[in-house]
Amino acid sequence: MKAKKKWIILIAIILLLIIAGLVAKNYFFSEKSKGVSAAPIQTMDLTKGTIINSITASGTIYSAKTMNVCSSVTYPVEEIRVNDGDKVKAGQIMAVLHTGSLSTDLDKAQLTLDAAERDLTSKSNDYENNKVLYEEGAVSLLDLNNSLNALENAKDTYHEAETNQNDLKKKLTDCNIVAPISGTVTESNAEVGLAPSGILFVVEDAGDLYVAAKVKEFSISKIKVGQEVQLKTNVTGNNSFKGTLSYISPKAVSDSSSTNVEFEIKVKISNPDPLMKIGMNAFLDIIVTSKDNVYSVSYDTVVTGKDGQSSVYALKDNTVIQVSVKTGIENDTNIEIIGEGLQDGMKIVTNPGSVIIGQKADIGTDQAAAGKIKAQRANNNQSQSSGTQTPPAETGTPPTRPETN
Repeated sequence: MKAKKKWIILIAIILLLIIAGLVAKNYFFSEKSKGVSAAPIQTMDLTKGTIINSITASGTIYSAKTMNVCSSVTYPVEEIRVNDGDKVKAGQIMAVLHTGSLSTDLDKAQLTLDAAERDLTSKSNDYENNKVLYEEGAVSLLDLNNSLNALENAKDTYHEAETNQNDLKKKLTDCNIVAPISGTVTESNAEVGLAPSGILFVVEDAGDLYVAAKVKEFSISKIKVGQEVQLKTNVTGNNSFKGTLSYISPKAVSDSSSTNVEFEIKVKISNPDPLMKIGMNAFLDIIVTSKDNVYSVSYDTVVTGKDGQSSVYALKDNTVIQVSVKTGIENDTNIEIIGEGLQDGMKIVTNPGSVIIGQKADIGTDQAAAGKIKAQRANNNQSQSSGTQTPPAETGTPPTRPETN
């Protein structure tokens, strides 16, 4: 009897617990249906903007016009007139070589040329006179031919003297090392007192800048020459500059044994900033598709029903409602939404999985939660894609992409 009584008590306790659980469950859903918050509602203000689907990469700024300045003569450097970083104009003297005896040699060459010219004139006159005399029978054919040979020799002598003088003039001119193009001196190897050897200066046109970068194999089919590119640098901060994709390598530039296949690209910078320097890191967004004046939200904000219909949750009269939408262009983080029920300033619920339709917003709690979310989003650009393709740095610290709004 005692054992049977214990079983009855145990069964009664279990039944009471089950009933208590059912009551609590029914009360919870009853209160929830009345608008009691299941979770804080996080929202964003819906505004129109631009959504961009892009491929990102990083590279190095270089000049399309680069000239190495060398010397054709080996006289020692007497004066250097430019330094690294100086801007020069085409034809500007960058350095002067010591001319030595060139001026004296040039004076002597001029005297030799003058003498050769006088002798040429004399020999020419002799030949013309002999032609007349030969026709009159006053001189022999041998005399005529001798005067002709003397004239030809005088011509050769004159041409040699003229060539020698021109060579000396060129050497004297070449003692002035001039800039072949307008640009910036990016390298200087000249030293006073030393004869020129190899490259004296490098001049690059800082107004004609490009970016050399690499893209991954899986992105190469999405890009083509002529596509718009937006670029930034660390030194220019959040300012974005336009560029154009001008070259795509037809062959992978990575090692054949590497599984990390990449292709080289070149981007022409349309409006270089004076702060941009050759050799700086640049960060690229190659625009694959873009759309202006549209609504876009994060992927998590869009709810897809069993019937495949997309919708978003929004607040109306402080209550969660469902708004049917269609989706459009998308990138790695955001997706365009289209719907008649959407309007500027509408508060879109960004955590639809944690709330229910008809739920009332708890203004204090929800605003605090939304404030945190808003702060986290302040540094994210909802219209940009992610997935930066950054070639590994060979040495030192890898470049840092500038913060994006």
